[in-house]
Amino acid sequence: MIVDDEEMIKHGLSAVISRATSSFQVTALAEDGCEALEMLRCEQPHVLFTDIRMPCMDGLTLIAELRKELPELIVVVISGYSDFSYAQQAMRYGVFDYLLKPIKPLEVERILLRAEEHLRQRKSWWRQERNWIEQSRHAVQVSALALWELDKEAWRKETALLATVISCYADDAVGLKHRYEDFWRQIDSILSDRLQAGEISSEHLYRSMPKYDETAPLAWLQQCGETFMEWLRVNRNWVKHYKILDALQYVERNFTNPETTQQIVAEQLGLSVSHFSRSFKEEIGCTFSQYITNMRLAYAQKMLMEPHRKVTEIAELSGYPDYPHFSKTFKKHFGLSPVEFRNQKRPVADIMQNTLSGGRNHNK
Repeated sequence: MIVDDEEMIKHGLSAVISRATSSFQVTALAEDGCEALEMLRCEQPHVLFTDIRMPCMDGLTLIAELRKELPELIVVVISGYSDFSYAQQAMRYGVFDYLLKPIKPLEVERILLRAEEHLRQRKSWWRQERNWIEQSRHAVQVSALALWELDKEAWRKETALLATVISCYADDAVGLKHRYEDFWRQIDSILSDRLQAGEISSEHLYRSMPKYDETAPLAWLQQCGETFMEWLRVNRNWVKHYKILDALQYVERNFTNPETTQQIVAEQLGLSVSHFSRSFKEEIGCTFSQYITNMRLAYAQKMLMEPHRKVTEIAELSGYPDYPHFSKTFKKHFGLSPVEFRNQKRPVADIMQNTLSGGRNHNK
């Protein structure tokens, strides 16, 4: 696109560009910055030639606006010798080059060749970035999982493989730093989401993270992961402890409800069933199923001492709507069916009841 309020300059430059190269063609002509800005939002060319002094919106104001909306656009400033100070000011906005009036075809050709090479390199860079994203995506997922599961060996193995991949995408120390830090940033994003989901605060974690070491980037990355694993091991134990306490309180209130299952309790705590099951056994020493069964049967034992209650009623009140299942489970634990247990304990209960009744009659 060419922006100039002088028709001769505008059409003359358009003709020079057409003769100078087959790689570019003029797609639009504008009178001033205002018109150009509107057209650019639709056209989006690769290169813009603009005069500095124009009505409505001058070239400097146009360039400042373009840096906000189209920062990748190649901008070439056209100026006369009297406007050279303005051209220098434009260079501070990051313009690609400038042309002095009267325009020389060889200068236009030189600038276009530079622009073509710049665009080629940019395209190559974007292709390389896409390849890096594709190749690193799997490594990020596997590495984040290794850290979350505190698997130091898997973490070291994956990062060692990654170092080979990174070497293909970095030409110098700056490139290496960019790749390694980008890789850790992607892992950190996944881990942060998991920490938030598990209600684990990472407020103090990043203070202890090592600073990037350009002399040993792989060692730095591995140390970041190992620092995280050690921090997670400590903090996860505290969180697990309090989560399981919450689970015990929930079971205490709801164990007689037959719908109080491991899955329901895990959902109440915001944990996966597998994670909850593993944490519960580590903290309590038995499975959730064993724990809630023991509570229900202990409660049933206590009620079986009350002779006025039916055994089927006791089963339901203990969290067993299916009496055969209750009876089978009870006998498996105690070696007696609920009825046998009640009959065995009844003499003691009868003596206690008679004693209490006799005492009341005597007092009367």
